[in-house]
Amino acid sequence: GQVLETLPDNPDALHLMGVVSHQKDDHVAAATLIGRAIAVHGAKADYHTNYGVVLQRLGRFDEAIESYRRAVALDQAQADAHGNLANLLKDRAETDEAIRHYEAAIRYQPRVRSTHKHLASLYIDRDRFEEAAGLFRQFLAVSPDDAEANSNYGYALEHLERYEEAERHYRRAHELAPQSAEICANLGNALKRLGRAAVRAPEAAPLTG
Repeated sequence: GQVLETLPDNPDALHLMGVVSHQKDDHVAAATLIGRAIAVHGAKADYHTNYGVVLQRLGRFDEAIESYRRAVALDQAQADAHGNLANLLKDRAETDEAIRHYEAAIRYQPRVRSTHKHLASLYIDRDRFEEAAGLFRQFLAVSPDDAEANSNYGYALEHLERYEEAERHYRRAHELAPQSAEICANLGNALKRLGRAAVRAPEAAPLTG
């Protein structure tokens, strides 16, 4: 671009061109350009956040993790970096650190409800059912037709001995995903506790080539 011809080391221009390349799905060029911007001015957190996004798209996950960590070290309010870092750590079963970054993502960007769902699932893994239930409630207030969230909310409610509410959400999950054996099993267990009729498990779906 013209700006780079006159100011070849202008980090904002390099960064912006990298973002544009990323939006055009040219992630290799994006990584080169944003990497150059960081080489010139490495103290801008949003450069590292966007570099992490590009590296993640390129499958360079170790480098993406380090880039996100650098971003939040420079600016704790980088909610996207916290959320993306938490997703990568969750995939690696680094649960405690993932929880911390999901919590930070929600603190700085509370309206991104998908983060609530991810964090709530990790709270369940840690038997933190009250906190999980609160997050699932917030998530389902805006995404009521998510079968997985309804089922997991039911699971949290069941462990809080709120069986009637658990049954309601298990039933909703079953309506949304009638072929899910796991959801059927969860609903069946809840109904047993309540002395209700069991739900018939779905027949195995045919395999497709």
